[in-house]
Amino acid sequence: MRYIKDNLKPGEWVVFETEMHWAVIIYAIILGIPLYYVHWALYFVPSLYLLPLYGSTEVSVTNQRIVMKHGFLTTNIDEIFLDKINNITLKQGLPGIMLGYGSVHVHTASMFGKKYFLFMKDPAKLKDVVSEQAANCRQKETSKWQI
Repeated sequence: MRYIKDNLKPGEWVVFETEMHWAVIIYAIILGIPLYYVHWALYFVPSLYLLPLYGSTEVSVTNQRIVMKHGFLTTNIDEIFLDKINNITLKQGLPGIMLGYGSVHVHTASMFGKKYFLFMKDPAKLKDVVSEQAANCRQKETSKWQI
């Protein structure tokens, strides 16, 4: 989570940090099994995509935004400002409930539209923290306009 902590804006602090769950490794192995029967070299294709993401994904919720940094050879940084969030959805299947991972979908009012945070550790807490911080951000905005 070093990148995000090093690039905070003035007056901003980290409220919650998370990363991808180790179950993504199992998912890569399972996806590779059918490909193995097509050609042995294809078995490694899902791993070549998912494993670097597992090691390089950082997600932080600050008091102003959600920041996601991912990428191995190239770095992608996605920011969602909390005042633009319309809806947050948590998706967890049975394996996710048992192992503690899931997906959080954030729907925004901006051009960004939707952002999916897949295979996140403790997704319920991520959803709750984002909801709470978005409500705090909206409350601050409305209090500015009250007389």
